[in-house]
Amino acid sequence: WNQALRSFLGRVTYDYAGRYYLTASIRRDGVSRFSKDNRWGNFPAASVGWRISNEDFFDNTSSWVDNLMIRASYGVTGNSNTDLLSQPAASYPYLAVINTSTNYVFGTGQTITPGASQQQLVNDDIRWQSKYSTDIGFDLTVLNSRLMITGDYYETLTKGLLAQVPLPGTSGNDGGDPYVNNGEMRNRGIELGVTFQETKKDFQYSISANATTVKNKILALAFDRPIYGPGSTRTIVGGELGEFFLIQRDGIFQNEEEIRNSAQPDAQPGDVRFKDVNGRNAEGELTGQPDGKIDNDDRAVVGSSIPNLEFGLNLTASYMGFDLTAFFTGVSGNKLFNTGRWWGERTDDNQNHPKDLVPWTPENMSNTTPRAVYRTGGVSNARYNQDAWLEDGDYFRLRTMQIGYTLPQSVFEGMGLEDASLRVYVNGQNLFTITKYTGFNPEVPGEGLFGRGVDDGNYPTSRVITGGIQFNF
Repeated sequence: WNQALRSFLGRVTYDYAGRYYLTASIRRDGVSRFSKDNRWGNFPAASVGWRISNEDFFDNTSSWVDNLMIRASYGVTGNSNTDLLSQPAASYPYLAVINTSTNYVFGTGQTITPGASQQQLVNDDIRWQSKYSTDIGFDLTVLNSRLMITGDYYETLTKGLLAQVPLPGTSGNDGGDPYVNNGEMRNRGIELGVTFQETKKDFQYSISANATTVKNKILALAFDRPIYGPGSTRTIVGGELGEFFLIQRDGIFQNEEEIRNSAQPDAQPGDVRFKDVNGRNAEGELTGQPDGKIDNDDRAVVGSSIPNLEFGLNLTASYMGFDLTAFFTGVSGNKLFNTGRWWGERTDDNQNHPKDLVPWTPENMSNTTPRAVYRTGGVSNARYNQDAWLEDGDYFRLRTMQIGYTLPQSVFEGMGLEDASLRVYVNGQNLFTITKYTGFNPEVPGEGLFGRGVDDGNYPTSRVITGGIQFNF
C-alpha cells in the first residue's frame, strides 16, 4: 500500500531597523491517511520580536548588555500520525479491513463455510490533530557575549487528539482499537537555558544548561468517559495523561489481630495489607474513608509518568591540543510501572525470581515483602494493579563524553605537510546513570499514548566505548 503527503507553505518576514521583527507563515497539508472530506488541514503561525538593546534609550547599559530581545509567537501545527505498523489498518484508519480467511459453521450438518468479516471497526470521520502553541520569551546576552540566557513561558493546546479508544469485545471489534480524535490536552511550563563561555589564553571552555517544566492536563475526552490503559493507567478530564490508577499497599499483616481490624478478613499473617479508601457518603461521593472491603474501587491516582522537570547539561573545554566534551541529561518527578518486578516478585507460580527476594516468614518478618504462597481466593499478594510495582523514574545520565588530542601543527610543518592534522580520541556513550529505578533503563517509551511509563520489558541501554584517529592531509 502507498501513502501520500502534499504540502504548500508560504512565509513572510519583516525586519525594521534591526529592532522590530515579524514572521508569518501558513501551511496547508493533505494526507492520504484520512478520507477525502478530512484530508486537508491549514496551519498558520506568527511571531513578533523587539530587540530592546538596539533602542536609543538603551545606550547607557551597552557597556554590559550586548543583546536583549523579547519575543512572542503563536502557531498551529498538525499531526496525522497513527501507529505506522505493517498493517493497512494503521496506514488508512478510515477504511475497513476485511479478513477473507474467516470460516463459519452452518446447519445441523455443521458445514464449514468460507466467509469474510470486518477485522477492525473504523472511524471514517478521523481528521488532523492540531496543536495550538503560545510562547513568550526573552534572549539576553551580557559580559561581552560570555553569558547568554534564554527564558520562555509556553502553553500548548492539543485538539482532536489522535488516539485509539479501547473497545469491549462485545462491540464486534476483531482487530486493533479504532482511532478517534479523542478530546483536548494542555501542556504548560517554563523553559530556561543558560550558557557561559570564556577564553583565557590557551584555555577555552563553555557550560550550557537547560531545564523545562511541564504541567499536563486533560481538558476533554471523546464520549466523556475515562480511558483505562496498560499498566493500570487512567485518563480522565481534569487529570493528567495516563495517570497510574492503583490500589495502594499499606504494609504486611504481622498477626491475627491486625487482620481482625482490617477490610481483609480472609488474609493471613504475611499477606499484603491494602488501603481501603472507597467509602462514600449519602450522596455517593467518595470520602476516602474505609468501606470494609478491598476491590478495584479502592484504586487511586498515585503518580504520573510525565516528569515535572527535564534538564540537560553540556560541557566543552580545550587546552593546548586537548579537548573535552560531555553531555548529561535527566528527568525528575515521574513514576514508572515496573512490569518486570511483577513477573519476578509474584510468588503465585513457578518461575524465576530475583536472587535477593526474601519472602515473609514467621521467623523472618518483613513489612515490604509478603509471604510466598499461591492464592485462589481473597486478595492476592501478586495482584497486578497495586503500587508495589510503581517506582520513581528520576535519573541523571552521562549520555556522551569524548576526550581528544590534536598534534601541534609544527609537527607536520617540519615534514612539509602544512595542511595536515592528526587527532586521536576516545568516545563513551551512557557511561553512567544515577537512578533509584530497578528496571533495566529508566528511559521508558511506554505502551502507547495512554500507557506512557509502563515498562513491559524495556531493553537496557548499552554502554559503548570507542576510539579513533582522524588524519587530514
